[in-house]
Amino acid sequence: MKRAFAFALLALAQTTVTPSFAEPADTDAAGASPAVDEARGHFQRGVEFYKDRDFDAALVEFTRAYQLVPNYRVLYNLAQVHLERRDYAMAMKFFREYLDTGQAEIPTQRREQVERDLAALKPKVAEIRVNSAESGAEVLINGLVISKTPMTDFAFVNAGVLQLSVRKPGFNVEVRTVTAAGGEKHELEVSLKPEGSAAPKAEGGESPAPSATTRSGPGTAFWIALGSTAALAAGAGAFAVVTQKSNSRLDDQLDTYPVNPSELDDARSDVKRNALITDILLGGAVVGAAATIYFAVSGPSAEKPHTARLGLRPLPVARGSGLSLVGEL
Repeated sequence: MKRAFAFALLALAQTTVTPSFAEPADTDAAGASPAVDEARGHFQRGVEFYKDRDFDAALVEFTRAYQLVPNYRVLYNLAQVHLERRDYAMAMKFFREYLDTGQAEIPTQRREQVERDLAALKPKVAEIRVNSAESGAEVLINGLVISKTPMTDFAFVNAGVLQLSVRKPGFNVEVRTVTAAGGEKHELEVSLKPEGSAAPKAEGGESPAPSATTRSGPGTAFWIALGSTAALAAGAGAFAVVTQKSNSRLDDQLDTYPVNPSELDDARSDVKRNALITDILLGGAVVGAAATIYFAVSGPSAEKPHTARLGLRPLPVARGSGLSLVGEL
């Protein structure tokens, strides 16, 4: 599906670089618009960055182009870039905006393709809705605002361990940790407390002493584990693609007659090496995920610290290549 997306983007870029931006009414005497020219320049640079697989830079350029001259066609390109960055929730957001904004101007074949893309992406994201008595409170996922209360519908978010925050001026910020798998729906009830509100008092008018095991949310170890897991998972994904390409080259060598033994050996070596690196990175991601979940569940505590001992151990040759997770929490 990803390959089809990439070709669709390039086709759109090549056919719409010139007419992508509608001319605004306030053009100058010569009929040109500085905003349109600047937007077109950002758009074309975005296309070049996309071709070079510099997706972060492409995202910035397409975003600038759309801010200068909002044109629904650019929303399609933004969706493609987010897809390549594996931000599936944002890709769905821009695909939907593209369909809603373009309406009848979008060709039937393109509309049907985008609808199929949306259906394929849905199992890769989770859905979250926050219910709160306070309206106008911002709902944030990992520091980014995704909605405001009251939320009339579920919001799409990327699967994973998420930090959900609800904030509103004059109230304490409510923070939750949500572990969301793809395809899941999470509905949370959040009660915001006014700033400066004290904890419930015990009998006798005194506030209860905090428990020695009171937990206040994920600590530094959680965020380190989460960041490491994300980096290892991204690396495993990248090498999985490299391994797939190496397999394709090996298949080509096997289909070639006469076979060149040297090139065939090189192709096999590439496949084994890339597969091993992928296994190592994937194993590391599994370890990181286990540590992340552990720290998310345990949180900081005044109890005696407990050290999680996790590691990777190569499997014996007789059992095949791979890694084994060992240790204790």
